[in-house]
Amino acid sequence: NPLYMPGEEAIRTMLTGDSIRLTIATRMLTEEEEEILESKTIAPRHRQIFTEGVTLISHKENKVKDLTRDDLRKILLGDHKSWTDISGSNLKNEIRIVFDHAASGTIRFLKDSVLIGQNIRQDNVYALKNSPSVLEYVAENTNSIGVIGVSWISDVDDEKMRDFLSKVNVLRIEKPDSGVPCAYEEQFFGPWQSFLNQGCYPLRRPVFTILRETSFGLGTGLVSFLDGPVGQRIVHKAGLSAFHGIPRRVKLQHKEGARNPLKSKK
Repeated sequence: NPLYMPGEEAIRTMLTGDSIRLTIATRMLTEEEEEILESKTIAPRHRQIFTEGVTLISHKENKVKDLTRDDLRKILLGDHKSWTDISGSNLKNEIRIVFDHAASGTIRFLKDSVLIGQNIRQDNVYALKNSPSVLEYVAENTNSIGVIGVSWISDVDDEKMRDFLSKVNVLRIEKPDSGVPCAYEEQFFGPWQSFLNQGCYPLRRPVFTILRETSFGLGTGLVSFLDGPVGQRIVHKAGLSAFHGIPRRVKLQHKEGARNPLKSKK
């Protein structure tokens, strides 16, 4: 019986109750949280299963397609309150940020990774019910920025999702500072699998399973499945970056007259 809830709420539920065998969250337990389980003679086990991208979306009429990391930080701190503060914008309204839930892990992630521990001080920040409601809100409000997980915009086989994507833009974010092994020379990247895997997209976070079973059971079996070849391919299909690389072999037809680099030189 799966329960769907914000990450922080899921961890609290696992710590305070006895019915949750496994939690999937975007962080590991803190030392204090581990001590709560250890007091019940439970040794929690963590395992990373994939990498997710925290995605920023805007209304289709908004001409801003790229955000620098500094712009994003200033928006969250309230230094940029209007779209007129953003270079290349065609809008004049106030910036409005919408999250999926007040206890969302994306809020904690932006505080930790973008604001380095500072609180979000933007006046116009709103928590909605879930990620689909964020997509709906942004599709209807030109001044908004929505914050969701990348899997919500990756399933292009879903007709409803394709309809949403036709109404919103996925913002590209400036890549991290030098030292990150990004193989591309571009400055801005979207939250797509190859850019998550190579570290080019800066708003990336690991996703862990947190297991509290004291013996082999359903939770342990599910973790083994998610970590195996089939589970990792399901993760890959969802638009996430699988922890274990999914190799792909592509054969291209040789173009007549082109040099074949695979042939040995004379």
